[in-house]
This record gives sequence, C-alpha cells and structure tokens, in this order.
Amino acid sequence: MRVTHPTVTFFLLSYLFSWLLWLPAVLLTYGLIAETSFLAEIAGPAGYLAGIGPSLVAFALVAKDGGKNGVRALLARAVQFRPGAQRRPFA
Repeated sequence: MRVTHPTVTFFLLSYLFSWLLWLPAVLLTYGLIAETSFLAEIAGPAGYLAGIGPSLVAFALVAKDGGKNGVRALLARAVQFRPGAQRRPFA
C-alpha cells in the first residue's frame, strides 16, 4: 500500500512517537507520577530516544515504502557531506 500523503504521515508519526516517549518526563516534571515508578525510571532513556524519533520514523517509512534499497539510499544521503563554496574554508 502506498501512502498518498507521505509528508503528513511523517509529521504525524514523528510527533506521536516523540511525544509518547517524552510523556513520562513531562509527567514526572509536573509531579503527576511518583519518582519511584517504572515510568520515572525510563523517562531519561526514553527522552534521548525521543530526540531521534523523527529519524527513526523516517527510516521506518522509507523501509516500508522502498525496502532495503530505499534505506541504503537514505543512509548514503545522510552520511554525505558536501559543503557549499562559502563553507569550504570551515569544513
């Protein structure tokens, strides 16, 4: 099945994934969960994972739509660094 609006799907899934992982930290900050609960213990690691949530969602969507070749192409673009002429002295 092909996604008809891939940009909308990406943004919705990115926000959903990231905020679900940030939720324990938010609840802990406002005192809505006890500091000894399981959610409080995973708040730190989940927060770091939420920070790379959009990248994980991008890889998942590319893998679903383009398979192995799509993921390879995305990884190749991610590690490619070509500074413009104005930035070459700083590279």
